[in-house]
Amino acid sequence: MEATLIPIVLGGITLLTPIVWILTRHQQKMTQMMQEGSIRQAGVADASVQRELAAIREVLNQQTIALDNLSKAQSELKASMTSEELAQRVG
Repeated sequence: MEATLIPIVLGGITLLTPIVWILTRHQQKMTQMMQEGSIRQAGVADASVQRELAAIREVLNQQTIALDNLSKAQSELKASMTSEELAQRVG
């Protein structure tokens, strides 16, 4: 019984070895492709984040200018009002 099993086992190993090699090589290629894809996506994400950050900075600059203008207008209004006008407004 053992003598008949040896050729079958050797034949199985002979047939399975290239299949295992092919599957391993395929898995390596797929892993490499996925890693390259994630690197590209990271590059796209970086560009997207940079654009969004630039937009946020622009909005911040606009709001800072608006607050500065509002503060200046309030100071001018306060300076132009007399104490009597302030007293009337307050109460």
